Amino acid sequence: LPPRLGSGFVGPLLPSLYSFVSVQDLKTHQRLPCCSHLSWSSNAYQAWVQEAGPNGNPLPREQLLLLGTLTDLSGDLEQECRNGSLYVRDNTGILSCEVIDLDLSWLGHLFLFPSWSYLPPARWNSSEEGHLELWDAPVPVFPLTISPAPLMPIPVLYPESASRLLSLRNKLRGVQRNLAGNLVQLSSLVNSKEKAYFILSLGSSHSAVTRVSIIVQAPAQLVWHKALRPGTAYVLTELRVSKIRGRRHRVWMTSPSSRLLLLKPECVQELEPELEGPLLEADPKPLTMPSNSQDKKDPKGLVRDSRLLSYSGAVTGVLNEPAGLYELDGQLGLCLAYQQFRGLRRVMRPGVCLELQDVHLLQSVGGGTRRPVLAPCLRGAVLLQRFSRQKPGTHSSRQAYGASLYEQLVWERQLGLPLYLWATKALEELACKLCPHVLRHHQFLQHSSPGSPSLGLQLLAPTLDLLAPPRSPIRNPHNEILEEPHHCPLQKYTRLQTPSSFPTLATLKEEGQRKAWASFDPEALLPLPEASHLPSCQLNRRLAWSWLCLLPSAFCPPQVRGMPAGLRGLPFFVILTATTLV
Repeated sequence: LPPRLGSGFVGPLLPSLYSFVSVQDLKTHQRLPCCSHLSWSSNAYQAWVQEAGPNGNPLPREQLLLLGTLTDLSGDLEQECRNGSLYVRDNTGILSCEVIDLDLSWLGHLFLFPSWSYLPPARWNSSEEGHLELWDAPVPVFPLTISPAPLMPIPVLYPESASRLLSLRNKLRGVQRNLAGNLVQLSSLVNSKEKAYFILSLGSSHSAVTRVSIIVQAPAQLVWHKALRPGTAYVLTELRVSKIRGRRHRVWMTSPSSRLLLLKPECVQELEPELEGPLLEADPKPLTMPSNSQDKKDPKGLVRDSRLLSYSGAVTGVLNEPAGLYELDGQLGLCLAYQQFRGLRRVMRPGVCLELQDVHLLQSVGGGTRRPVLAPCLRGAVLLQRFSRQKPGTHSSRQAYGASLYEQLVWERQLGLPLYLWATKALEELACKLCPHVLRHHQFLQHSSPGSPSLGLQLLAPTLDLLAPPRSPIRNPHNEILEEPHHCPLQKYTRLQTPSSFPTLATLKEEGQRKAWASFDPEALLPLPEASHLPSCQLNRRLAWSWLCLLPSAFCPPQVRGMPAGLRGLPFFVILTATTLV
């Protein structure tokens, strides 16, 4: 290796205590999470561990050197398999990875990675693979080729002119333009049956209202999603105008030759377009989308509007990983189920810092949830700010299965957030009651299909059919991201009165005892005039046993279900032993 690789670390050469590790070695032999920080001393690592918190379980340090090519190609080079993911490749294999601040010039080059962590699959005998988290900028083995500044300024359109051009007939047919502006909005990466894409919006620095949307769907450009940062100024080259199927609205779209550049004022020149000509017909007024069925079923319920905002915080707890439920800053809930977050799920653990753009805030949702909940739709973006210093927690079986079933609740059953939160809690309660003695967790939480219905959904079907009757999918990603006024499943909601619960016998016993002691009155069992003449031994004998009959209506929610049909409606008998009074 060239000696310059070691400069800036420990000396002119690489540290002798470190050994090289290949991708195949990590995948085959490294069964425990680990991290490697080439430039750190032992004291620096201990300080890093302390920042993980007193209750954290920090990643152990290994003295390993990792070399590889950073790429967005998942398969053979000829196949051009690109879906927006990043990988580290060497001669022995390939590993998926995540990067905080991606520089697009890194792609396709050989690097030494000075600071990284490796997370093996949660279940070693599964078909899943581990992944890398690249903490710091990689060090190139060979000098990177720096793109020279353009000889002539790049002619660009700014958002106001680009937006007005979209309304003119025949002005841009077959013509490509360069657009420049500040990134004011970034959608999530959408994977549809046809193709993957995301949508970004550029705005003007002197106008907060004017913005223009651009669709990015070329496979080689999907990786831009990891490099874009809201608030930064960019230039997108060689854009064309396109129409979205089913909409009159025209949008800008990248071409296969488009490039993403940082905006440097000295390298661009504003283009003065000809803005005269016949206008296109305005888009018809958007149709009112069907409201969530929860709003219809509860005429007394107050239909609330969620708030769109941006938020930065740290994950402090994992509530239900397959369902996409987490805790933020110890006081907020985070639901990622309304985005396609499979790639993000693997890095989500306590200590991860996130930046949430255009996220919905829902308060007082009910359904067993008391804290406010943040939930991004397809219009918003979840951006990584810092990886976690902690090892992934050991998940129980019920926390390792069910991801496809929870996705089915959102994308096929079209559940609103309050009802979705209740359904996830109910499935957890049922799994505690039935698994693993009656069923295995993967059997109970399996994806429901016409030939193989899910038992979990069958048990919840009566309630779900009442509160959210099955209907054809109405979620349109393009409309959800582009439409003004904004409409999505998270925009309006009604507080859900918990329809039912499935408590364990231990929980039921504890609640019954609490209610019984709260209503216990010794004088009702033994009148005071009679008790005043009895010795203590006779008093204790008379008060030794007492009982209280509790009906299902005494519990909250009022209907306690999940029992065999023949037992429903029967009272619960809680036998209490009275304590010695004297």
